[in-house]
Amino acid sequence: MTTPVSRRIAAFSFALALAPAAHAYNDTITHPHLTGVAAEKSAIYTDPLLMKRLGLPPADQLAFTYRGRVGSFLFGQLGYTLSGLMGEGAFDEDVGDRAKRHFYDPINDRGLYVLGFEGYPSYRWMLEDQGPIPEQAFSLFDARDQLERALTYNTGSPKDSDSARGTALATMILSLGHAMHHMQDMHQPQHVRNDDHLDQWALLGLNPYYKPSRYEAYTAMMDDAIGGYAAAGSPVYPGSSDYKVARDFWFNGNGSGSAQYVNRNYVSQGKNFQVRNGVAGVGAYGLPMPGVPTDFTVEQIFTVVPGTQVPPQIKTLCGDPAIDCTMTMYPAGPAARASTLSIFDQDLREKGVTVIVNDFGTPTYLVDRLFALNRFNFDSVHPSLLSSAVGYSAGLVNHFFRGKIDVLPPDSGAFAVVDHSTGAGFKKIRAQIQNATPGEDFTNGTLVAIARFHRNGCYKADLSGEWKDNGTPIPEKPCDDYRSAEEHIRVTASQPLSLTAGTKKAFTFEFADEIPLDATDLILQVFFKGQVGAEVNSFAVGALDISEPTFITVMNGTDVFEIPSGGQGTFFYYGDIVANVAQAPYSIVDTNGDQNYSRPPDVDVFGGNIHYLVSVDGVSVGEVPALPEGRFFRIALLVKTTGFQLTLNANGNGFFGPTTYSMPAKTAQVDYAANSYVVSTVRKLRKQAYHNDSVTFWHFYPTSSAAVKDMIESKATEATELIEVTIADQPNP
Repeated sequence: MTTPVSRRIAAFSFALALAPAAHAYNDTITHPHLTGVAAEKSAIYTDPLLMKRLGLPPADQLAFTYRGRVGSFLFGQLGYTLSGLMGEGAFDEDVGDRAKRHFYDPINDRGLYVLGFEGYPSYRWMLEDQGPIPEQAFSLFDARDQLERALTYNTGSPKDSDSARGTALATMILSLGHAMHHMQDMHQPQHVRNDDHLDQWALLGLNPYYKPSRYEAYTAMMDDAIGGYAAAGSPVYPGSSDYKVARDFWFNGNGSGSAQYVNRNYVSQGKNFQVRNGVAGVGAYGLPMPGVPTDFTVEQIFTVVPGTQVPPQIKTLCGDPAIDCTMTMYPAGPAARASTLSIFDQDLREKGVTVIVNDFGTPTYLVDRLFALNRFNFDSVHPSLLSSAVGYSAGLVNHFFRGKIDVLPPDSGAFAVVDHSTGAGFKKIRAQIQNATPGEDFTNGTLVAIARFHRNGCYKADLSGEWKDNGTPIPEKPCDDYRSAEEHIRVTASQPLSLTAGTKKAFTFEFADEIPLDATDLILQVFFKGQVGAEVNSFAVGALDISEPTFITVMNGTDVFEIPSGGQGTFFYYGDIVANVAQAPYSIVDTNGDQNYSRPPDVDVFGGNIHYLVSVDGVSVGEVPALPEGRFFRIALLVKTTGFQLTLNANGNGFFGPTTYSMPAKTAQVDYAANSYVVSTVRKLRKQAYHNDSVTFWHFYPTSSAAVKDMIESKATEATELIEVTIADQPNP
């Protein structure tokens, strides 16, 4: 049955000291925009199984609290979606002097190198794969650590540890935003061609190092168009075998790294084509080569972009229509108009003017024509650069989460079983895990299991604190505290693991602290930390929704006997039948008609002990040597959510041999898709024992038509107390 429930919103709050941003794609507009689009194209949003493996609701149902921002002005706290929080991580990556580490020249294998300064290469800063960097706290290495903390941290009160896990999750998401920022910077050609720029601190023209990026400024102005270009991007991973480790997204042996792709296909503001001896050629880098140029009048080039108009000052110089000035456009890579010879080059030629050019590391030389980049060049490269930036950003996130584990039920038997009479929860869970990462082995790692759950504060040992079936579509709520606000976890000790791709292994996970009988929303999760494929510091995660503790009651109902009365089967205490056998309806059991009860020949109505062997899904789980009449036992199980097969081998008091029953699993869990809390209800049996489902053994004559719910109360001593079950050791799954 279901009852409406408020959608779970995870709200995590933390603050960082932030400073003004500089360098790179516009940090207040472009980076957050591209990151949000890439996030929603990544597996976080498109693969619902990923969020289930992480033990989280769907991405679009998560919300976070983080410091507020308008432009670069920071204030207070605001709410963010998951993709929005990633965008804020991309914004934060430009804080302070971090942008000095946002360059990587794949030709010379170095970061930003200017005026004697050499910064960390982008990949080194973002991956920390060559060792920790003291001032770096948001690398992908840090993101893996934060994910482990988000899954396994369990110190302090449940509320405090749940909050700490939430903060770690938010920090991991921010770190992924930082990493996506770098994929986008690798798609700003200046960042892969050692073309430095400083976009802030002009200081009224007094700062000699102030050198803003025209490309970034124009891209920020064109934010309305970014969405369309970004939407065209598709994740580069999965789908390519080039990206075996995270560093491959920057550079790899097949040349498909982001820095490699952009370096060889695009020119930049300070590392453009050059003209020597009247011939256009490459500048500081060997690629791209300029293609066959096309001459455009100014009037023609302005018509390339719909809605643009020739400015009045240009018309003054070039005529109206502006056909007296020519712009020469050179194609390169995927751009038809990669670079431009200046609009005024024909005037330079006519006047015999030369310009002094000095690229760092090369001699000074004179040219009579200069290549420059303008809005028409930027418009030409935007579609491919921005869509590719999104594709690499989303691909990097997909690669981060590529490690997959399938958590599987045991081949037979329950995940766990306990005797409910002890009141103790579950300390051992049987399960199988399978390496579901295509083509990548797990090696040299460790594995932990995590049980994630909320708690039913209404729980009572007699199950009277469960949801009750009251005959209406909305069951009766036991109390207001039926699901704890905070999530609880239990974590096993780590154990070594190596596992070939596609293979599975059986485990019995042992928890130091029990999974309580009042658990709701129970998920069994596993976390592998180690080498996945070729990547040494990696991880894999998996989870399985298993049943909540499912209570099965078995009652010996032979203290009563069913005989027809009033046209239907009715229960009577067998002592009353014996004492009144001469009267109807009891006389039906007096087969010789002497109005006295004797056995034989009369029908045997007496009760007695029954011996039970109990099995679940083909595996023996326990034994009750002698269940007295009018008494019951109960086991608590963790089973598949689809239910299980219960086999009771009953012997004694007229019962002989096994009987198998199909039993449902208990549910007490949020269904995020339906925005509901789905519960299993309990009923009261003989006014003495609540149960989710049950089996009752009783005698009847000549046929049975009575319902268990109509069975009268037991008069047995301690009728409401559970009989102990001897629980059998469970074999490896």
